[in-house]
Amino acid sequence: MKMMNKLALISLVLIFSGCGGQKILFEPNPEYIKPVSDIYTLGASSSVRDQEVVLSFYSEDEAEYTEHGVITILDEEHRHMGNFQLFYDHFRELEYLDVQVTNKSGMVVGVYTIDDAQDFSASGSNFFTDARVKVLEAYYYSYPYTIEYKYKYKYSGTLNLPSWRPKSYSQSLNEASFEIKDYTKGNVRYFSKNIEGDPTVTELADYRSTKWELNTELAKKREVYSPPYSEIFPNVVVSASNFKVENSKGDASSWESFGKWYYHLAAGKRELPASAREEIDRLLAGIESERDKVITLYKYMQDQVRYVSIQLGLGGWEPFSADFVYKNKYGDCKALVNYMHAILEYAGIKAQPALIRNGIGSPEVIAEFPSNQFNHVILRVTLQSGEVIWLECTSKYIKPGRIGAGNEGKNALLVTSEGGKIMNTGISDAEQNVVSRFVEVKLSEDGSASLLSKLHNKGAMDDDMVHQLRPLSEKKREEWLIKSITLNDFSLESYKFLGLSDEEPETGYQANINASDFASASSKRLFVPVNKLNRWNIYIPDEEFRSTALRLPYKFSEIDTTIFELPGGYTVEALPADELVENNFGSFRFSLTKEEGKILMERELIIQERDISREEYEEFKSFFATVAKVDQAQFVIVKE
Repeated sequence: MKMMNKLALISLVLIFSGCGGQKILFEPNPEYIKPVSDIYTLGASSSVRDQEVVLSFYSEDEAEYTEHGVITILDEEHRHMGNFQLFYDHFRELEYLDVQVTNKSGMVVGVYTIDDAQDFSASGSNFFTDARVKVLEAYYYSYPYTIEYKYKYKYSGTLNLPSWRPKSYSQSLNEASFEIKDYTKGNVRYFSKNIEGDPTVTELADYRSTKWELNTELAKKREVYSPPYSEIFPNVVVSASNFKVENSKGDASSWESFGKWYYHLAAGKRELPASAREEIDRLLAGIESERDKVITLYKYMQDQVRYVSIQLGLGGWEPFSADFVYKNKYGDCKALVNYMHAILEYAGIKAQPALIRNGIGSPEVIAEFPSNQFNHVILRVTLQSGEVIWLECTSKYIKPGRIGAGNEGKNALLVTSEGGKIMNTGISDAEQNVVSRFVEVKLSEDGSASLLSKLHNKGAMDDDMVHQLRPLSEKKREEWLIKSITLNDFSLESYKFLGLSDEEPETGYQANINASDFASASSKRLFVPVNKLNRWNIYIPDEEFRSTALRLPYKFSEIDTTIFELPGGYTVEALPADELVENNFGSFRFSLTKEEGKILMERELIIQERDISREEYEEFKSFFATVAKVDQAQFVIVKE
């Protein structure tokens, strides 16, 4: 018995001293050596055992952020949690990074510091920035294992303060805390979401402490078409009321004051050189319509310049001058918006920049919390008639009035000389985002067919196709078309693309196709698929309980018309039943009509709501199951 106690003691000493005399950064905590409790493993690939985050705000140009955490990686799905990618730049200095890996027996198997991290520039082929990133991979080969880490940032500018996001999908949480230490006792504001109760506020001699504490958060799996992270998980957004970026001071206590700060960054930067003004005069000669002037000038800007993202110091916010963009033929989003603004201003047309958070699935700008929540800027043009035309100035191809699905339905900050004002960009309707297809199919007795397929796009579908095809060579466009045709054995006899020049309003194509196995043939019959070119094949999993609402990228319509010309001597033996499904979020209509020697197929799918409640999930799944079933159907014709 005494020998067993000695062996146990030796094992404990080995666990707490590491292996091979390796230096230990954190003394292993016996609580973290214990296996993760069963409740925290339910649906989890990792578990946050403990996390302490402190944001210390000293002044408008000085702050610090420290994070200390312990995470147990349970399986391969969350192996990436051991990949630390910490960005730093002119305003954020990464002072240290310490990481320690412990296996399931409690033995330290990896110790890393900032010196072990690789250092990369965050610039890319079309992106220039002073930001860099430290990358440290702290992996282990046997699950579960535990990672303890600590790092610290020092901020010399406070426009962008870090948010708190304590957990992610498929991750449980035991304990976590976030504390704001405000040494100014009033300059820091916050907005919390999905956290029960108020934070604990304590007035101390040197600072005001505001602290949130979480415990026992079970894992939540990622669900298809989920809303953004901020609508689901606990999070806190932080902002300074008075901030400083390099030598520029700003006030984010209201949208009005924040807009004024941004407006003055571009002050005096909309002067066009004489040569530019002469070009504009020539372009507008003879054009009377104000709307036509906007279209002409927007096309001029798109042809003349290219987008290059530049995030250097204050230049991440301060635009290049219109003169610079005109002479150098490039700029980032704010520079191109400023340039287009200058062009329209010279032409006597009212325009205003609008700060926005771009991206499908990106968090919504919190209208009641003035702060920097933006990553993009677009331009809002108001005609004398009152018509509004949005312009996405970073795209060389998108049409005027279109800003892309990533900018639709977003809160944006309209910037004027009087300040900023929150407004919404609005969402396009299903009737504005349309893909329509007309197909003529000439069937042969052996199951082969010749097809004439005509496709037309509007709205979001048009945006997508024009951005895919305009930059490509003719050969690459043909390859794209061949890949998009969902037939097994076919040859593309001829084709013509539509909408790839500015004179054509909508994109699409017309293609002549020979398909050798379009239908299945028996001795007397042909089994003909009703919709072989546009089958809906969305995966919607079975879920016993849906916890979140659904957020679709955009509303849309699909309209399909196909005329099947039957081989001589064949008649219809069996047709699938017509289908009609209508509900709160959409409708689906399908019909087959017999004509003399022909069959007419008509199909219409409309999704008229982008946000769908979780209570409608089963109906949503059933809806698309019906669509998929119909799309797989076939009719039968027989030789007389």
